[in-house]
Amino acid sequence: MKELTPTIVNKLIKRIEVHNPEKKHSHNCVKIDITLTAIGLFQKPGEAEIQKLMQAFKENPSEYKQISA
Repeated sequence: MKELTPTIVNKLIKRIEVHNPEKKHSHNCVKIDITLTAIGLFQKPGEAEIQKLMQAFKENPSEYKQISA
């Protein structure tokens, strides 16, 4: 697949929930939950989880393989 068309995106996304805005540090933040058809609710990894994965990769890069498009 080289391009995401609107039809493909509509088939991949099951539901989008937009929550009420919350005021943080004089900015409005709105939480959005995206539920995908294949994996369910997608949750972005936090900073600590990303750092842990990067450290594991640096310690043993041969365990991780690159996937080319």
